[in-house]
Amino acid sequence: MKSIVFDLDGTRVDALAATFEAFNHGFTLFGAPALSPREIMKYFGAGEGEIFAQIVGRGNADQAYEAARLSMDNNLHRVSLTDQNLPKINSPRKA
Repeated sequence: MKSIVFDLDGTRVDALAATFEAFNHGFTLFGAPALSPREIMKYFGAGEGEIFAQIVGRGNADQAYEAARLSMDNNLHRVSLTDQNLPKINSPRKA
């Protein structure tokens, strides 16, 4: 085997809840209120930097984004596999 490819967009790993938690960490550190997942999703499409600029202001956006990124990195161990993948892991196939 030459490589392994990981697909982390919700197909194999359910990281969306952890993403919302990390975003809120960055928001609240800079005085913005925590937002619900639905509220955060209204900003999706602009890119993370723009989301933070709109919520905490351009002057704090880079630092808030970095705080969120570090929070996510520190909590990746809590991210779970999607339910659809548990049977695949419990009964792997030979390649």
